[in-house]
Amino acid sequence: MDPALLGAVVWVESRYCPKAVGSVGEVGLGQVRPKTAEWLGIPSDYLWHPEWNLVATARYLRYLYGRYGDWRKAIAAYNAGPSKVDSGYIPPSTQIYVQAVLTTYDYMKRRYPR
Repeated sequence: MDPALLGAVVWVESRYCPKAVGSVGEVGLGQVRPKTAEWLGIPSDYLWHPEWNLVATARYLRYLYGRYGDWRKAIAAYNAGPSKVDSGYIPPSTQIYVQAVLTTYDYMKRRYPR
């Protein structure tokens, strides 16, 4: 996975705040839900450790990309959940989220080329 894409998701999710807490229980840099972390094989209490939260974020994004074969759909599913993407309905707020991630990703690629 491209580190700049992971960085873009984390920026949009938490602005790199490791203590961020979302409205439905998501936590940390990537705003990962505890049940998602456990499904990925990461104990939910590890989510407060920035390194483990990044691992969970990256694993979930890679899983979603493998499922959809498309980064736009993977990013949408990361935000709204796979069931929304599977149904074909991407909420407007998720469309804005996807565009924010991709814009941030493009900026990071230009600003910090490999």
